[in-house]
Amino acid sequence: MRYLYFVCAFIVGSYHSYSQSPPTAIKAGRLIDVVTGTLLTNQIILIDSNKIVEVGPNVVIPANAVIIDLPNATVLPGLIDCHTHLTG
Repeated sequence: MRYLYFVCAFIVGSYHSYSQSPPTAIKAGRLIDVVTGTLLTNQIILIDSNKIVEVGPNVVIPANAVIIDLPNATVLPGLIDCHTHLTG
């Protein structure tokens, strides 16, 4: 599961700054594994220094971690909003 390093990097940037920040743990109710094409449930995404360091159902969350609990959400890695109107 460690191959999902790019999952939710956009979420982390909105919750804390890059330097000297506590780790972040995202509790995802559902996570789409784009490599195998499966839907995983109750996954934890551990992010430290703006890098995903571990993904899985049994990830140990550090005591000082910021926890983002998304029990009813589906996390989709790599989704970027590229729709924009440059005029108007």
